[in-house]
Amino acid sequence: MILAVSVERASRERGFLSAEQAFDFLDGASEVLARSLDYEQTLEDVARLAVPDLADWCAIDVVQDDGSLRQITSRHPDPAKEELLLELRRRFRARVGGGAGVAAVVRTGEPEHVYDTGATPSADIELSDEERELYAKLAPRSYLIVPLITRARTLGALTLLSTRDGRHYGAGDVRFARHLARRFALAIDSARLFEESRAARARAEFLVRAGEIFASSLDYEKTLQNVAEIAVPELVDWCTVQLRDEDGSIKQVAAAHADPAKVQLAWELQKRFPPDPEADTGEANVIRTGVTEHYPEITEELLAAAVVERFVSADMETVISARLTLARVIDPRKKPRLRLVNPAIPAIRP
Repeated sequence: MILAVSVERASRERGFLSAEQAFDFLDGASEVLARSLDYEQTLEDVARLAVPDLADWCAIDVVQDDGSLRQITSRHPDPAKEELLLELRRRFRARVGGGAGVAAVVRTGEPEHVYDTGATPSADIELSDEERELYAKLAPRSYLIVPLITRARTLGALTLLSTRDGRHYGAGDVRFARHLARRFALAIDSARLFEESRAARARAEFLVRAGEIFASSLDYEKTLQNVAEIAVPELVDWCTVQLRDEDGSIKQVAAAHADPAKVQLAWELQKRFPPDPEADTGEANVIRTGVTEHYPEITEELLAAAVVERFVSADMETVISARLTLARVIDPRKKPRLRLVNPAIPAIRP
Protein backbone atom coordinates (compact mmCIF):
# COMPACT_ATOMS: atom_id res chain seq x y z
CA MET A 1 0.00 0.00 0.00
CA ILE A 2 2.77 2.39 0.95
CA LEU A 3 4.70 1.42 -2.18
CA ALA A 4 1.67 2.11 -4.43
CA VAL A 5 1.18 5.54 -2.87
CA SER A 6 4.86 6.34 -3.36
CA VAL A 7 4.76 5.28 -7.03
CA GLU A 8 1.68 7.43 -7.71
CA ARG A 9 3.23 10.40 -5.92
CA ALA A 10 6.39 10.04 -7.99
CA SER A 11 4.30 9.81 -11.17
CA ARG A 12 2.37 12.94 -10.28
CA GLU A 13 5.62 14.85 -9.85
CA ARG A 14 7.71 13.40 -12.65
CA GLY A 15 5.27 12.98 -15.55
CA PHE A 16 5.41 10.34 -18.26
CA LEU A 17 7.93 11.95 -20.66
CA SER A 18 11.64 11.32 -20.17
CA ALA A 19 14.13 14.11 -20.83
CA GLU A 20 15.27 12.35 -24.03
CA GLN A 21 11.69 11.99 -25.29
CA ALA A 22 10.98 15.65 -24.58
CA PHE A 23 14.12 16.74 -26.45
CA ASP A 24 13.27 14.56 -29.46
CA PHE A 25 9.73 15.91 -29.57
CA LEU A 26 10.88 19.54 -29.46
CA ASP A 27 13.38 18.87 -32.23
CA GLY A 28 10.70 17.39 -34.48
CA ALA A 29 8.15 20.09 -33.61
CA SER A 30 10.60 22.88 -34.41
CA GLU A 31 11.25 21.37 -37.84
CA VAL A 32 7.51 21.17 -38.64
CA LEU A 33 6.75 24.70 -37.44
CA ALA A 34 9.61 26.15 -39.50
CA ARG A 35 8.12 24.85 -42.76
CA SER A 36 5.40 27.45 -43.20
CA LEU A 37 4.38 31.00 -42.32
CA ASP A 38 0.82 30.36 -43.43
CA TYR A 39 -1.37 31.22 -40.43
CA GLU A 40 -4.05 28.59 -40.98
CA GLN A 41 -1.51 25.88 -41.72
CA THR A 42 0.42 26.77 -38.57
CA LEU A 43 -2.72 26.43 -36.44
CA GLU A 44 -3.42 23.02 -37.99
CA ASP A 45 0.18 21.91 -37.46
CA VAL A 46 0.17 22.99 -33.82
CA ALA A 47 -3.08 21.12 -33.13
CA ARG A 48 -1.77 17.92 -34.71
CA LEU A 49 1.81 17.94 -33.43
CA ALA A 50 1.00 16.78 -29.92
CA VAL A 51 -0.85 13.65 -31.09
CA PRO A 52 -0.03 10.86 -30.29
CA ASP A 53 3.27 11.46 -28.46
CA LEU A 54 1.91 13.91 -25.89
CA ALA A 55 -1.84 13.47 -26.11
CA ASP A 56 -4.62 11.47 -27.70
CA TRP A 57 -6.54 14.65 -28.49
CA CYS A 58 -5.42 18.26 -28.66
CA ALA A 59 -7.20 21.60 -29.01
CA ILE A 60 -5.90 25.08 -29.71
CA ASP A 61 -8.10 28.00 -28.66
CA VAL A 62 -7.04 31.33 -30.18
CA VAL A 63 -8.33 34.68 -28.93
CA GLN A 64 -10.05 36.59 -31.74
CA ASP A 65 -10.12 40.37 -32.17
CA ASP A 66 -13.56 40.54 -30.56
CA GLY A 67 -12.43 38.53 -27.53
CA SER A 68 -14.12 35.30 -28.55
CA LEU A 69 -12.24 32.02 -28.81
CA ARG A 70 -11.67 30.18 -32.07
CA GLN A 71 -11.19 26.44 -31.61
CA ILE A 72 -8.97 24.18 -33.72
CA THR A 73 -8.61 20.51 -32.80
CA SER A 74 -6.44 17.57 -33.82
CA ARG A 75 -9.70 15.79 -34.77
CA HIS A 76 -10.36 12.49 -33.04
CA PRO A 77 -10.23 9.55 -35.48
CA ASP A 78 -13.72 8.58 -34.31
CA PRO A 79 -16.13 11.33 -35.54
CA ALA A 80 -18.67 10.47 -32.83
CA LYS A 81 -16.07 10.95 -30.09
CA GLU A 82 -14.88 14.21 -31.68
CA GLU A 83 -18.46 15.46 -31.66
CA LEU A 84 -18.86 14.43 -28.01
CA LEU A 85 -15.65 16.19 -26.99
CA LEU A 86 -16.73 19.42 -28.67
CA GLU A 87 -20.21 19.20 -27.14
CA LEU A 88 -18.79 18.59 -23.65
CA ARG A 89 -16.55 21.64 -24.03
CA ARG A 90 -19.52 23.72 -25.12
CA ARG A 91 -21.63 22.63 -22.14
CA PHE A 92 -18.74 23.09 -19.73
CA ARG A 93 -18.14 26.65 -20.93
CA ALA A 94 -21.82 27.48 -20.75
CA ARG A 95 -21.94 26.21 -17.17
CA VAL A 96 -18.75 27.67 -15.66
CA GLY A 97 -18.28 30.75 -17.87
CA GLY A 98 -14.82 32.21 -17.36
CA GLY A 99 -14.33 30.61 -13.97
CA ALA A 100 -12.51 27.51 -15.20
CA GLY A 101 -11.14 25.79 -18.27
CA VAL A 102 -9.68 27.58 -21.27
CA ALA A 103 -11.28 30.95 -20.46
CA ALA A 104 -9.70 30.99 -16.99
CA VAL A 105 -6.29 29.94 -18.35
CA VAL A 106 -6.38 32.70 -20.98
CA ARG A 107 -7.47 35.27 -18.40
CA THR A 108 -4.98 34.37 -15.67
CA GLY A 109 -2.08 33.01 -17.70
CA GLU A 110 -1.90 30.03 -15.32
CA PRO A 111 -2.25 26.37 -16.33
CA GLU A 112 -5.07 24.04 -15.35
CA HIS A 113 -4.09 20.45 -14.62
CA VAL A 114 -6.15 17.40 -13.69
CA TYR A 115 -4.10 14.28 -12.97
CA ASP A 116 -7.11 11.94 -12.96
CA THR A 117 -10.38 13.00 -14.58
CA GLY A 118 -12.45 10.28 -12.93
CA ALA A 119 -15.32 8.37 -14.50
CA THR A 120 -17.68 11.28 -15.23
CA PRO A 121 -17.30 14.78 -16.73
CA SER A 122 -16.61 17.69 -14.41
CA ALA A 123 -18.95 20.58 -13.61
CA ASP A 124 -21.87 18.16 -13.14
CA ILE A 125 -22.56 18.01 -16.86
CA GLU A 126 -25.57 15.84 -17.56
CA LEU A 127 -25.25 13.15 -20.21
CA SER A 128 -27.83 11.13 -22.06
CA ASP A 129 -27.54 7.33 -21.90
CA GLU A 130 -26.00 7.32 -25.38
CA GLU A 131 -23.49 10.04 -24.45
CA ARG A 132 -22.62 8.29 -21.20
CA GLU A 133 -21.86 5.09 -23.11
CA LEU A 134 -19.70 6.97 -25.61
CA TYR A 135 -17.92 8.83 -22.79
CA ALA A 136 -17.07 5.47 -21.18
CA LYS A 137 -15.57 4.30 -24.49
CA LEU A 138 -13.62 7.55 -24.82
CA ALA A 139 -12.23 6.92 -21.31
CA PRO A 140 -10.44 10.23 -20.61
CA ARG A 141 -7.65 9.80 -18.07
CA SER A 142 -6.02 13.18 -17.60
CA TYR A 143 -5.83 16.62 -19.14
CA LEU A 144 -3.94 19.87 -18.91
CA ILE A 145 -4.47 23.35 -20.32
CA VAL A 146 -1.59 25.80 -20.67
CA PRO A 147 -1.59 29.40 -21.97
CA LEU A 148 -0.10 30.35 -25.33
CA ILE A 149 2.01 33.36 -24.35
CA THR A 150 4.47 35.31 -26.46
CA ARG A 151 5.76 38.88 -26.38
CA ALA A 152 3.95 39.39 -23.04
CA ARG A 153 0.60 38.65 -24.68
CA THR A 154 -1.71 35.65 -24.27
CA LEU A 155 -2.79 34.40 -27.69
CA GLY A 156 -4.93 31.54 -26.44
CA ALA A 157 -4.53 28.15 -24.80
CA LEU A 158 -3.31 24.64 -25.57
CA THR A 159 -5.35 21.68 -24.29
CA LEU A 160 -3.91 18.17 -24.08
CA LEU A 161 -6.15 15.20 -23.30
CA SER A 162 -4.97 11.68 -22.50
CA THR A 163 -7.29 8.72 -23.02
CA ARG A 164 -4.52 6.16 -22.80
CA ASP A 165 -4.59 3.75 -19.89
CA GLY A 166 -1.81 4.60 -17.45
CA ARG A 167 -0.86 7.93 -19.05
CA HIS A 168 -1.59 10.66 -16.52
CA TYR A 169 -0.05 14.11 -16.74
CA GLY A 170 2.28 14.98 -13.89
CA ALA A 171 3.88 18.21 -12.77
CA GLY A 172 6.84 17.53 -15.08
CA ASP A 173 4.49 17.28 -18.03
CA VAL A 174 2.91 20.62 -17.11
CA ARG A 175 6.35 22.27 -17.09
CA PHE A 176 7.16 20.74 -20.47
CA ALA A 177 3.76 21.75 -21.90
CA ARG A 178 4.30 25.36 -20.80
CA HIS A 179 7.66 25.41 -22.56
CA LEU A 180 6.10 23.82 -25.64
CA ALA A 181 3.22 26.32 -25.60
CA ARG A 182 5.68 29.22 -25.70
CA ARG A 183 7.21 27.77 -28.86
CA PHE A 184 3.79 27.19 -30.35
CA ALA A 185 2.70 30.74 -29.47
CA LEU A 186 5.77 32.24 -31.12
CA ALA A 187 5.12 30.26 -34.31
CA ILE A 188 1.44 31.27 -34.34
CA ASP A 189 2.23 34.94 -33.71
CA SER A 190 4.93 35.01 -36.39
CA ALA A 191 2.51 33.49 -38.91
CA ARG A 192 -0.20 35.96 -37.86
CA LEU A 193 2.12 38.95 -38.30
CA PHE A 194 3.24 37.68 -41.70
CA GLU A 195 -0.40 37.19 -42.74
CA GLU A 196 -1.33 40.70 -41.57
CA SER A 197 1.62 42.21 -43.44
CA ARG A 198 0.71 40.36 -46.62
CA ALA A 199 -2.95 41.35 -46.28
CA ALA A 200 -2.06 45.01 -45.72
CA ARG A 201 0.12 45.00 -48.81
CA ALA A 202 -2.65 43.37 -50.85
CA ARG A 203 -5.18 45.96 -49.64
CA ALA A 204 -2.86 48.81 -50.56
CA GLU A 205 -2.28 47.38 -54.02
CA PHE A 206 -6.03 46.86 -54.46
CA LEU A 207 -6.78 50.50 -53.58
CA VAL A 208 -4.19 51.73 -56.08
CA ARG A 209 -5.60 49.56 -58.86
CA ALA A 210 -9.18 50.42 -57.93
CA GLY A 211 -8.35 54.12 -58.09
CA GLU A 212 -6.94 53.67 -61.56
CA ILE A 213 -10.09 51.81 -62.67
CA PHE A 214 -12.41 54.47 -61.23
CA ALA A 215 -10.49 57.17 -63.10
CA SER A 216 -10.42 55.30 -66.41
CA SER A 217 -14.14 55.04 -67.23
CA LEU A 218 -17.52 56.71 -66.72
CA ASP A 219 -19.38 53.44 -67.34
CA TYR A 220 -20.31 52.66 -63.72
CA GLU A 221 -21.34 49.00 -64.25
CA LYS A 222 -18.18 48.16 -66.15
CA THR A 223 -16.13 50.04 -63.55
CA LEU A 224 -17.65 48.16 -60.61
CA GLN A 225 -17.30 44.81 -62.38
CA ASN A 226 -13.61 45.52 -62.96
CA VAL A 227 -13.17 46.45 -59.29
CA ALA A 228 -14.86 43.24 -58.19
CA GLU A 229 -12.63 41.18 -60.44
CA ILE A 230 -9.37 42.61 -59.14
CA ALA A 231 -10.49 41.81 -55.58
CA VAL A 232 -10.59 38.08 -56.46
CA PRO A 233 -8.64 36.08 -55.42
CA GLU A 234 -5.96 38.24 -53.81
CA LEU A 235 -8.26 39.83 -51.23
CA VAL A 236 -11.33 37.63 -51.30
CA ASP A 237 -12.82 34.51 -52.81
CA TRP A 238 -16.19 36.04 -53.61
CA CYS A 239 -17.33 39.58 -54.36
CA THR A 240 -20.68 41.07 -55.40
CA VAL A 241 -21.81 44.66 -55.79
CA GLN A 242 -25.41 45.81 -55.34
CA LEU A 243 -26.91 49.26 -55.86
CA ARG A 244 -30.36 50.66 -55.20
CA ASP A 245 -32.17 51.36 -58.47
CA GLU A 246 -34.38 54.39 -59.11
CA ASP A 247 -37.53 52.38 -58.34
CA GLY A 248 -36.11 51.37 -54.91
CA SER A 249 -35.25 47.79 -55.86
CA ILE A 250 -31.83 46.28 -55.19
CA LYS A 251 -29.86 45.67 -58.37
CA GLN A 252 -26.75 43.53 -58.61
CA VAL A 253 -24.28 45.20 -60.98
CA ALA A 254 -21.14 43.12 -60.47
CA ALA A 255 -20.07 39.65 -59.34
CA ALA A 256 -16.72 37.90 -59.24
CA HIS A 257 -15.54 34.52 -58.02
CA ALA A 258 -12.53 32.33 -58.63
CA ASP A 259 -14.94 29.74 -60.06
CA PRO A 260 -16.76 31.11 -63.16
CA ALA A 261 -19.65 28.67 -62.59
CA LYS A 262 -20.42 30.35 -59.28
CA VAL A 263 -20.45 33.77 -60.92
CA GLN A 264 -23.10 32.56 -63.33
CA LEU A 265 -25.02 31.04 -60.42
CA ALA A 266 -24.94 34.37 -58.57
CA TRP A 267 -26.51 36.17 -61.50
CA GLU A 268 -29.17 33.50 -61.91
CA LEU A 269 -30.08 33.54 -58.21
CA GLN A 270 -30.21 37.33 -58.16
CA LYS A 271 -32.62 37.25 -61.08
CA ARG A 272 -34.82 34.49 -59.65
CA PHE A 273 -34.74 35.65 -56.02
CA PRO A 274 -34.24 39.43 -55.92
CA PRO A 275 -33.53 40.80 -52.42
CA ASP A 276 -36.29 42.47 -50.43
CA PRO A 277 -35.48 46.22 -50.22
CA GLU A 278 -37.03 46.26 -46.72
CA ALA A 279 -35.09 43.28 -45.36
CA ASP A 280 -33.65 43.67 -41.87
CA THR A 281 -30.30 42.15 -42.84
CA GLY A 282 -28.08 41.82 -45.88
CA GLU A 283 -27.44 44.23 -48.70
CA ALA A 284 -30.82 45.98 -48.40
CA ASN A 285 -30.18 46.84 -44.75
CA VAL A 286 -26.63 48.00 -45.45
CA ILE A 287 -27.79 50.23 -48.29
CA ARG A 288 -30.66 51.63 -46.23
CA THR A 289 -28.70 52.28 -43.03
CA GLY A 290 -25.15 52.80 -44.27
CA VAL A 291 -23.95 50.40 -41.55
CA THR A 292 -21.61 47.54 -42.41
CA GLU A 293 -22.71 44.02 -41.53
CA HIS A 294 -19.90 41.78 -40.31
CA TYR A 295 -20.14 38.01 -39.83
CA PRO A 296 -16.88 36.59 -38.39
CA GLU A 297 -18.28 33.08 -38.83
CA ILE A 298 -21.13 31.84 -40.97
CA THR A 299 -22.86 29.19 -38.86
CA GLU A 300 -25.07 26.41 -40.17
CA GLU A 301 -28.06 28.17 -38.63
CA LEU A 302 -27.26 31.40 -40.46
CA LEU A 303 -26.82 29.56 -43.73
CA ALA A 304 -30.11 27.75 -43.26
CA ALA A 305 -31.95 30.98 -42.49
CA ALA A 306 -30.50 32.66 -45.57
CA VAL A 307 -31.39 29.74 -47.80
CA VAL A 308 -34.97 29.73 -46.53
CA GLU A 309 -35.23 33.47 -47.11
CA ARG A 310 -33.86 33.67 -50.61
CA PHE A 311 -32.01 30.75 -52.06
CA VAL A 312 -32.40 27.05 -52.70
CA SER A 313 -28.79 26.04 -53.35
CA ALA A 314 -26.45 23.58 -51.67
CA ASP A 315 -23.37 24.92 -53.40
CA MET A 316 -23.35 28.52 -52.18
CA GLU A 317 -20.62 29.18 -49.62
CA THR A 318 -21.60 32.84 -49.43
CA VAL A 319 -25.26 33.77 -49.30
CA ILE A 320 -25.18 37.09 -47.48
CA SER A 321 -23.87 40.22 -49.13
CA ALA A 322 -23.68 43.96 -48.54
CA ARG A 323 -23.51 46.88 -50.95
CA LEU A 324 -20.02 45.74 -51.68
CA THR A 325 -19.36 42.35 -50.09
CA LEU A 326 -15.88 41.02 -49.80
CA ALA A 327 -15.97 37.56 -48.27
CA ARG A 328 -12.89 35.50 -47.64
CA VAL A 329 -13.22 31.79 -46.81
CA ILE A 330 -10.33 31.16 -44.43
CA ASP A 331 -10.35 27.38 -44.70
CA PRO A 332 -12.83 25.53 -46.96
CA ARG A 333 -12.46 22.38 -44.84
CA LYS A 334 -14.10 24.10 -41.87
CA LYS A 335 -17.21 26.15 -41.35
CA PRO A 336 -16.92 29.25 -43.53
CA ARG A 337 -15.32 32.14 -41.71
CA LEU A 338 -16.02 35.33 -43.59
CA ARG A 339 -14.94 38.93 -43.44
CA LEU A 340 -17.49 41.39 -44.84
CA VAL A 341 -16.43 44.96 -45.49
CA ASN A 342 -18.10 47.95 -47.07
CA PRO A 343 -15.36 50.26 -48.34
CA ALA A 344 -16.22 53.81 -49.31
CA ILE A 345 -17.39 53.86 -52.92
CA PRO A 346 -18.23 57.06 -54.76
CA ALA A 347 -21.98 57.56 -55.17
CA ILE A 348 -22.30 56.29 -58.73
CA ARG A 349 -25.74 56.44 -60.27
CA PRO A 350 -27.04 55.45 -63.71
